[in-house]
Amino acid sequence: MTRLFLPTLLLFTSAAFAQTSAAITGTVSDLAGEKVTNAPVVATNVATKSVYKATSSATGGYTLDSLPPGAYDLNVTVLAFNPF
Repeated sequence: MTRLFLPTLLLFTSAAFAQTSAAITGTVSDLAGEKVTNAPVVATNVATKSVYKATSSATGGYTLDSLPPGAYDLNVTVLAFNPF
């Protein structure tokens, strides 16, 4: 089994005085650095338990836009990969 690796996870927030939205963007790749396409990416807001979903692109990239600012648990599950 190959392990799934999320090497890039950036949290961007609005530069406005009152932050009203945020985004999470990154790339899904395996330990060898190969991009993983069509991977479901799920972000769960720690405080509210709200769930936001995206799918990695042909280049392994994903973006979750218009998120309420806060802490998130990020999960990517792909068959044939062990959790990392």
